[in-house]
Amino acid sequence: MTGYDATLPDHFLLRLRWRDGRGGTLPGTGVAHLAGGTGEFDGHRPWNTGDDLHQLDLGAWLRFKQRWIRQYRQDADEPVHVILDGGPTMTFGDRKNSLESLRSILRGISKSTRVPHREWLLDGSQLHSCSAENHPGEARRGPLKTSLPQISGSFPTGRIVILSDRLVFEELENTPSLSRTSHFHWWSLWNREETHPEFQGSCRLQALNGDHWQGQIDEETQRQYQRELSTQIKRLHDWLTRSRGCHHSIESADSGTLLLNQLTRHRGPLEVISG
Repeated sequence: MTGYDATLPDHFLLRLRWRDGRGGTLPGTGVAHLAGGTGEFDGHRPWNTGDDLHQLDLGAWLRFKQRWIRQYRQDADEPVHVILDGGPTMTFGDRKNSLESLRSILRGISKSTRVPHREWLLDGSQLHSCSAENHPGEARRGPLKTSLPQISGSFPTGRIVILSDRLVFEELENTPSLSRTSHFHWWSLWNREETHPEFQGSCRLQALNGDHWQGQIDEETQRQYQRELSTQIKRLHDWLTRSRGCHHSIESADSGTLLLNQLTRHRGPLEVISG
């Protein structure tokens, strides 16, 4: 297992939190937002204003603090299972370094919230405990229709985060949804040329069977690619909706800070607490 990204020091990682509240509710969208932007979640117990805290002695305050910590940990949906979707393309471009930074970020947020953290490698249709000896780029890319039901059965509770670079999701149309009630995240780690290709001209292409041919990429080819990519992403979103999951696309970057900015921006899955 690799260490933390050098651009993301420990004291900063310890300030990370999951943004969603109970049931995956996002802040700023409900009654609390309309009432004055307190940042509370719908359904959460209103936070103590602090007006009467001066009446509490030290023992009462410590009991209050311990009770709140217990409630907070119950909301944390422990543990966190990080699943690395194996395949040779996981090493393309900046994706290899970006993947290590994301793993550091997820370890950091688990440490800050004091919940168990486990990493798993999806190799073909098999799910293995991740170690320093196995790397996602050396694993086989397997079908989702057999691996996703296995994930659902292996982790009935806790938060699941899948780190994947897949672009094709046709098989999800016939894949059963996950039967779980806890949080499920699909993070797509894509290089910019995969989502916003800019190259135009002739290129040498290779099929899976090894055959080569010359191709031509122009503006119309790029538009067709963008339409097909939008269709594939919609298939993923439809399946995640049925599975009560959420999707977040991340553009590969050299810096862990740039990756974290994508995760903590408006409606991102993470937030940084002050301190």
